[in-house]
Amino acid sequence: MNFSKYKFFYVNGCSYTEGGGLEEPSIRGDSVIPHYEKKYGVTWNNRTEVNYGTRLSNLIGLKCINQAKCGAGTDRVVRTTYDFIHENWKDRHNFFIILENPDPSRSDVYLNDLKDYFIVNSRNNENFEKIFSASVREYFNNSFKKPIIFMKKNSDFGSKTITHSMKSLRVMTEIL
Repeated sequence: MNFSKYKFFYVNGCSYTEGGGLEEPSIRGDSVIPHYEKKYGVTWNNRTEVNYGTRLSNLIGLKCINQAKCGAGTDRVVRTTYDFIHENWKDRHNFFIILENPDPSRSDVYLNDLKDYFIVNSRNNENFEKIFSASVREYFNNSFKKPIIFMKKNSDFGSKTITHSMKSLRVMTEIL
């Protein structure tokens, strides 16, 4: 494919696109970087260096704009991609788009009281029923604004605020 007519490209999705699981130790204590360095002699500074958007950018020589977020769902991908296209409409012929379709257990919810979007994830319980797992502004980020995590014990979403923290939080909340 000839990419010479493009100035940049845009990618969006969940952790697969952001580089989730490849975070540096300062963000994620159980970082895989030391294991890769020991076993394969490979290392990197941060997940941005090794996500597929950056790697493709290096291969084809175009700038990559990556708006993916770990835990994000299709609704977030559609919302933020729509916003990106709207904001860059005058340049629409100068870029192409690659979108990941995240797992359907992931959603994007706007909370009026906080005037912000939250990433909401569910999981299957032992009976393979979908149950609420976690809601965050963002997973694994040292510099993000105040994250808030909610946990659901019964049926009313976000009934109990578990943690307020200025730091990035690892969200592996066990429910029930």
